[in-house]
Amino acid sequence: MIPSAVFARYARALADVTLEKNEDAAVLKDLSTYREIFRQVPALLDALDSPAIPRESKENVLSELLVRYPVIQSTSNFLRILLRHHRIRYFGDICDLYKKTLNERHGIIAARVTSAAPLSEEDVSALRMSLAGATGR
Repeated sequence: MIPSAVFARYARALADVTLEKNEDAAVLKDLSTYREIFRQVPALLDALDSPAIPRESKENVLSELLVRYPVIQSTSNFLRILLRHHRIRYFGDICDLYKKTLNERHGIIAARVTSAAPLSEEDVSALRMSLAGATGR
């Protein structure tokens, strides 16, 4: 297994590029689309990761996918880099860290709240302010 530090490097590099170009939301959407494709067709991800399949064939498959399911250039480049560096298998893990990296850079902290009854808008607002005061975010 490849250490999560490697995944984090890819996620941070993608975040650096997309934030600089103000494409972070578009790339997040593109990655979500491809995550769903790989979830629905796991054999596709297996084929793209397989050492038995020539690299040129894998690149052709990815190119065809990109024609069928177009994405912005940054996402396309990212997918091609993962394929070339034999990291496409870890696409989901890297996507998770990319989203986490974006949230950190935007000052967003994910929180899960459990309540005995549904919260009103006022309750949610007060909870947000309380968490923001406690975390500084």
